[in-house]
Amino acid sequence: GVVHILIVFINAMFARISLTAERPLGYFGAFVNVAGPLLAQVSMRTHCYCIDAFAIPGCFICHCLWATVGSLHVRRVARQAVQEEEADEILKQAMEAQSQEA
Repeated sequence: GVVHILIVFINAMFARISLTAERPLGYFGAFVNVAGPLLAQVSMRTHCYCIDAFAIPGCFICHCLWATVGSLHVRRVARQAVQEEEADEILKQAMEAQSQEA
């Protein structure tokens, strides 16, 4: 129950980041978001060592790649927020200077 709800919530967050990230990064994030759980399911459902030897490390690599994609997206959003704040501050200073001249 609760675990499934949390997994759905996390996947929804991942999908949101995939859709809002820049296009190549977003597509890659979407692929990793699908491939990781798919590899985990394949590994759990089969009992073949050859498949497990590929699927388990693949799932882990997808998890690491997804963490990287997510952190890159968060970093980009934070950088944009700082740039907007700096632009607002410059505009505010220009308006104050203009009002003092008048």
